[in-house]
Order: sequence, then structure tokens, then C-alpha cells
Amino acid sequence: PTEARRRTTERLLAKARQALEIRSKRVVTPIDRSTADRRLRATIEALWQHASERHSRPEVIDEVKAGLWYLRNVLLDVAPRVQRRLADAMAQHFGNADPLALPAIIGFGSWMGGDRDGNPFVNEAVTERTLELHRWIILDRYTSDLDQLADPLAVTDERLSSSPALEDALRRAGAAVPEVVMEAERRNPHEPLRRMLSLMRERIARTRSLSAGAYAKPSDFLADLQVIRQALINSKAEALANDALLDLMLRVRTFGFHLASLDVREDSRVHRQVIAELLACPDYLDCDDDTRLQHLATLRLPEHTVNLSAEARRLLDAFDSLHRMQARFGEQAVHTYIISMTESHVDVLEVLKLAKLHHIDTHLDIVPLFETREALISASHITSKLLKHSDYRTHLSKRGEIQELLVGYSDSMKEAGILTSRLGVIDAQRAATQVCQREGIKLRVFHGRGGSVSRGGGPTYRAIRALPPEVFSGDMKITEQGEVRSFHFANPELAARYLEQTLGAALATRYHARHPERVSVHENQALYEQLATHGLKAYRQLVEHPHLITYFQEATPLQAIAKLHIASRPSRRKQGTLGLKDLRAIPWVFAWSQSRHVITGWYGVGSALEALGQDSQGLQNLRELYQGNPFFRDLLDNVQMTLAKTDLHIAARYALLCKENQVREDIFSAIQQEFERTCTWVLRVTELDHLLDDDPVVQRSIRLRNPYVDPMSYIQVHALGSARSADDEINAHDWERVARVAIQGIAAGLRNTG
Repeated sequence: PTEARRRTTERLLAKARQALEIRSKRVVTPIDRSTADRRLRATIEALWQHASERHSRPEVIDEVKAGLWYLRNVLLDVAPRVQRRLADAMAQHFGNADPLALPAIIGFGSWMGGDRDGNPFVNEAVTERTLELHRWIILDRYTSDLDQLADPLAVTDERLSSSPALEDALRRAGAAVPEVVMEAERRNPHEPLRRMLSLMRERIARTRSLSAGAYAKPSDFLADLQVIRQALINSKAEALANDALLDLMLRVRTFGFHLASLDVREDSRVHRQVIAELLACPDYLDCDDDTRLQHLATLRLPEHTVNLSAEARRLLDAFDSLHRMQARFGEQAVHTYIISMTESHVDVLEVLKLAKLHHIDTHLDIVPLFETREALISASHITSKLLKHSDYRTHLSKRGEIQELLVGYSDSMKEAGILTSRLGVIDAQRAATQVCQREGIKLRVFHGRGGSVSRGGGPTYRAIRALPPEVFSGDMKITEQGEVRSFHFANPELAARYLEQTLGAALATRYHARHPERVSVHENQALYEQLATHGLKAYRQLVEHPHLITYFQEATPLQAIAKLHIASRPSRRKQGTLGLKDLRAIPWVFAWSQSRHVITGWYGVGSALEALGQDSQGLQNLRELYQGNPFFRDLLDNVQMTLAKTDLHIAARYALLCKENQVREDIFSAIQQEFERTCTWVLRVTELDHLLDDDPVVQRSIRLRNPYVDPMSYIQVHALGSARSADDEINAHDWERVARVAIQGIAAGLRNTG
């Protein structure tokens, strides 16, 4: 949910876009142009006049509602459209294809309202309220859809072919809601489809209130819709059957009664601490894996929780509520439990044990999150140990023999730099794939991508196509975080295009997995290992420098970002002395980006390329790798983009904010040298004259935006310096506010928050 802009700002920008679209039409009447101009000017004035800064930190439910806007106002309409287009494309090449005959190829999920990791404001009440919002939105839409079908389906029984299936459906629906049968027959005595719609509408209303006569599950609702559709087809009304009615059916298949599946996430260290408390065994925290498993076998839930710590009660309440919420909203509504900071297979078995004690293990997918460099390296070993554990294999057999693994890009980047991080993520996927194939388990990889390149972002199409074919099963999940939500889903046309590109990438990558015609990462493993080693060494030399944290605090707007109300979750895992480990990846990336250093997207790459490309053969190897391997090409292309967004002339102004000259000279000089080295070697490997010469659209976009972003950067530097040197608190507060407002403009111009 992290995004610098207010939702009000986004809505006003959407209005401006609509006015611009009207003005850009080839044929537009003078009155329409005049109206569009007036609305555009009014919207610009509203943008100028409104308070762009939130006055208080958003609550979790505020974040939930902001995210649900995209589902309710865009994706509920776009998802059926995309599925239709896929069916049309298949029909064009392979013959007729009924969209309903294809599998439901897209699904949606959310962390907002379920992500407890480091967010004390997410509790079972918030999660339940989130699920209520999900259910209310989708069932409200189904009610509206049924109302919209009333006129098109006012088909007289004289025109309708005899349909025993429709008669049976009417009897079943009437038995479910007998109170409305007579009224439906009175109003539409000769229109059986309308009568059916009236009964279905009442059943959907009762599904919302969970009262007698409700649909037990979405498939029952879909079955009734199918009866209506088949009756129309049998009566030669195929166009009518495949219009709005088919859209509704595709919508039900995609969104069910839950709209989006809600993931629950908690830190493995929390599970360990609570279990140690339940066992009354403080030594549990330091035990080896085998000893932890022995202790875990004896774990029992206490009869009373009154004497437990607040953290223990919070965790046990979460598992209690999962059972209740699945019973109320359905298993699809909340069935994934993510374990942050997974470091051992026992971290997963602890959650399985807690789920068993709460009688929810057979209805829960347990997903380890590998996010640190060490965890990524250990991913295959942990997965192997898990799949060899008898209790866990029994659990997987009840969950469809599918193991989901979540790979994180942020913490490994913060720890090891972008080059080593990306290579580690690929290695972890490949190794885990081999383990799952050996054990006969299907692997689903969940990519925890952030908005910026530094945190796994970048063009999604390229990212999927860059996956090694051997690791792509066709079944994957990806996150859409921060400002990329509005970039991808701000309007139906954008959303449809983005989803089509994503599906196209998945189809092409899956095809090449079956018909390989390119070099896999595995065949370049030795080269990648050398790149990772040199990149890690260069990056760690910077972040381990004794002056780095001081420079980071003084030469970036970190403190202003911490005061900006952009998310409900605290910016640090622990309060107190600032350290790299305790700082979340988002402010780490955000602050470097704001100050135009952007080191998180390129630092260490130049040193690695230089180390391997010193001789002509080494340079040729790197060039062949860039030309022949989609993964390495995508990686360097994303590095090019971050280098193009970097402006060390402006960054030097931020560096002047450092109190001590030595701090500034040590850190900024190292950044400057690595930047020049990275630009030089990226251009040598890609064989380009200038950054992004092979991507003129992005190149032109950055060049067009920079003249608008640069003044805000200079204003921010001045504001930060003035706030720190202000004589009184009021003056300092005013300058801090200027710096915070500039943050939003710079973030919008650079197109990332972090």
C-alpha cells in the first residue's frame, strides 16, 4: 500500500486524464472541447489548491479501501474483457473457443488487512473487517449485474425453448427463497428468465447477510447463470447469451464471493518467541533444529490465555480468527499464511503445528518467504527438508501437492546490492524447482516485487520473459505495490493492456519451457557466480563503511520520509539507533532515490562488469550473455534505467548537507567513482553510445520529466538545510513541510516511491 500521493490526488489526476483524452479525439465538437478545457482547468486548480500531504498516518482500513478502489472500479470490468480477448485470439487460430471452456486464468489477492509483519495495527478485527469489505463489494456488484440483466432477459416463454433444466432451477431457487416466489410470478408470469433473476437476486442479498436461502458457494450461483445461458442458446439467442450474461459468469469465476484472497503474514521470529513462551522454555529460541522439533511435538494450547504476553495472545487470536473467518467467508477468502524471515524448515513446521492445534491445517497453504541473501542460498535445502518431513508431506497431499514459495527482492538487495540479489533470487528458484521435481511436487513461485527496480520492479512482461524456462511452471503470483498500482490499473484501457502483456509473457515463457531454444541460467552459472562475488564485495565495502549511516541520515531526506504519512506500518522494525538491518527496504530505497543517488538500483554492477571484462575475451563473454540471455539482458536494461534517473550533480547538493567534510568526501566520492564505472561498463557490454539508446520511449520519458523534477530536488535540498539550521521550532516545521511536499513531486516525476 505504500504510496506518497494521497488518494484525492490520484482521483484528481484521473479526471485530468479523462479531460485530456476527450481533447485528443480526432472528432470532437466545439462544445465538448470547451467543456473538456473547463474541466481540465478546474482540475488543475483543484490539484494546486488541495492539501497534497496527509495530515495523519493512514489506518490499515484506509489502505484497504484505497487498494479496493482498483478492483471495484477497474478490474471487475477488465478481467472478463481480458478473458474474452484470449478466447477470441484462440478462436482465431484454433477454431471456436468458449471463454467458459478455458480455465480461470487470472485471480487477485491482497496483503492489505492481513499483513501483520511489523505492523501492530493489523489484528483479527481489522482482518475480518477487510474480508467484509471484499465480500460486500463483490456481492453488491453481482446485485447490480442482475438488475442490469432484467431488460435484456425479459424473454417471453413463447420464444423460449422448453428447458427442463430451467424448470428445475426455478424450483430449487423457489425452495431457497419461498417468500418471493409469488411476487416474482405475479410480476413476470410469462417471463421465466426474469423470474429466475428475481429469485437469484434475493439469494445474493441473503448471501450478503448470511441468512437462510443464501448461496452456499459461488459455483451454485454460477450453475444458475449457466442454466439461463443454455436456455438462451437453445432458443437461438446466442448473442444475448454471450453478452452481459457471459461477462457476469466470467466475473463470478474470477472473483467468487471473496473478490480477492487475503494473505496473512507474520515474522518467523514472532512464532518462535510465542512457542518458547507456551512451552515455558526460554532456551527454545537458541536450540538447533532437531531440538526445536522435539520440543514442538510436546506443544499444547493453554486453557486460558490471561497470563500470556500480549504478543502471544495476538498470535493465538490470529489462528483462532482464521478458523472463524473461513467458516464465514469461505476458504478462498483467506487461505495463505506467509512466514517472513524464513531461515529453517522448522519455521514452517511451527506454523503447521499451530494450525493443527487450531484445526485449520487442512485449509491453509503455508508459504515460506525467502528474503535475505542467506535465506535465498538456503532455499533449496529448507525446501528439501520440508518435503522429506512426513507430517508436512501429508499436509501437502491435502492441499493439492502444490508448494508455494515467496521470493523477496528487497532485503537481499539492501543487504547485498541489486546484482547479487537478483542472481540469488534466480538461483533460489532454480534450486527449489529441482527439489520439487525430484519429490513430485508442483512449485508455485510468488514474486514479492516492489515498485522500484531496486526492489524487483521494472516492466513485468520483460521480467516474466527473463525467467529461466526450467523454473516457470505457468502458475505464479506477483505483487503490485505502491505507485505501480495506478500506473497499471488507473483506467480500464491501461489495466487491460497490462494484463494482456502479463498473460502474453506467461504463455510465451511456458511455451519455451516446453520447446527450449535459449541458454538457461544454469549454463552460465560460473559467470554469474563471479559477477555476484564482485558485485557483493563492492556493495558491502560501501554499506559497511563507518560513515555510511551518518551520510545516509544527513545527505538524504530520510527523516522527512519518516514523518510523511504514506503507510500505516512503521518505517523501522525496531525503534532506537538506526541500523541497516532494522531499516525497512522501502525507506532505504526511497531516500536514495529522492536524493538522486539511486545507488540501490546500480551500485556494485560496474565493479562486477569491470572485474570480468578487463580482457577482450571476458568482455566478449559478457556481451554474448547480454545478447543471448533474457535474464541478464533484463537485469542490465533495468540498471540502465536507474542510471538514467541518477543525477550526481543534484546528489552533490544533498551531500553538502553533511555536517562533516570527511563523511561527505568518503561516501560521495565512492558513489561517484562507482557511478562512472557502472555507466562506462554497462555501455561497453550493451554496445550502446548512450544510456537507453535501445529504449527510446523510456529515454525520452526520463528526459522530458527531469526538467520538472530537478527544481523540486533543489527546493528540497534548500528546505532540508533550512529546517536543520532554523532558529525556532515553528520555522523548522514550515521548512520540513516544504521538504515533505517536495517528496511527493519528486516521487511522481521519478515514478517510484520505493
